[in-house]
Amino acid sequence: MIVQRFLQWCDIKTATQRAEGVAKLATAFICERIADADRLEVEAVLTLATEDPSPKVRLALAAALAASAKAPRAVIAALALDIEPVAAPVIAGSPLLSESELRQIARSGNEALQLALAARRDLSDALVDILSARGTQAVCLQLLAHDDAEFGAAALSTLVERWSGDACVRSALTARRDLSAAARNRLMSAAAADLGASPFLRNVLGAERSQRVVGEARERGTLRIAAEAGPDLGSLIEELRTSGQLTTAFLIRAICAGDVDLFAAALVALSGKSYRRVRAIVVEGRSGAFVALTEAAGLPASSAALLRRAVQLWKQAAAVQTSDAPGVAADVLRQLLAETNGAEGVSDEAADLLQRLASEASNEDARHRAWGLAAAA
Repeated sequence: MIVQRFLQWCDIKTATQRAEGVAKLATAFICERIADADRLEVEAVLTLATEDPSPKVRLALAAALAASAKAPRAVIAALALDIEPVAAPVIAGSPLLSESELRQIARSGNEALQLALAARRDLSDALVDILSARGTQAVCLQLLAHDDAEFGAAALSTLVERWSGDACVRSALTARRDLSAAARNRLMSAAAADLGASPFLRNVLGAERSQRVVGEARERGTLRIAAEAGPDLGSLIEELRTSGQLTTAFLIRAICAGDVDLFAAALVALSGKSYRRVRAIVVEGRSGAFVALTEAAGLPASSAALLRRAVQLWKQAAAVQTSDAPGVAADVLRQLLAETNGAEGVSDEAADLLQRLASEASNEDARHRAWGLAAAA
């Protein structure tokens, strides 16, 4: 009887009136204001409403039922397959959709539906993985903004691989604390590449100088990432090795910054020798063993003496207890520059690099002292 009356009522009402009536009936159903004897017929009426020719009616039905666990399962399933505006609120909020249905939506490639899915509170690890691999930029940004979404290493790696060239996603990824050092370095390198390709920078500095400036900035960024890498240092080193960033210039910069751990880990990756053996050679600093190690690592023979002397100077500096790291770095570089200036076996490239590193360290030391004076004022 209820179904018959509903069909007769639909024939004489406008779409707006039908939408209002269906919404009230759906609300009464989930609030259990329908007598038990009538619930099956009302459920049938709501099922018929999913076939209403007006999207307005189906949208009203979806809005009323989307978040309720007491909604008819068949109605929710039908609404989830409707046009995007109708399906979206159901996909975003219904607790009745199965994991299998949600995964199918994640794989659909439909941006509107994926956006709705990415807004759900209860996103499983599998859904995060699928959306990370198949979502558009907008979907991935929404996913990264999700406070409760849990990202595994695989999902974050996928996002870095897909979107390292996109500034917006790159920024969202970089803001995450759970990003690995290797992934962070990859994003930083991508940002550096974008900067290096900037026509503005090329016009201001020239092509050659802009590439050098950007390259040095990238190396400084990598050193900062390495300093905070902790247990991730090994994977970062491997990323640097495979990407060709473990250059002689980078290693000179690392050791001149006092990062002996990074320097030793890099030599392990390049030489294939054990960390214990490499660390012993670096710390002891014996000339023959040090030269053999740099040769095994594929470094130019001319760099061995320079790197060895830099290690010795830092060992001497470390013996003097001080918290003024920028000042120590500046002193070490000034002494190293003075000793190697015009020395036999030091290439022009190495001499130029040391000069730039000394200038950078002096500027950093000056800024550090200025901040200290400002803080004490």
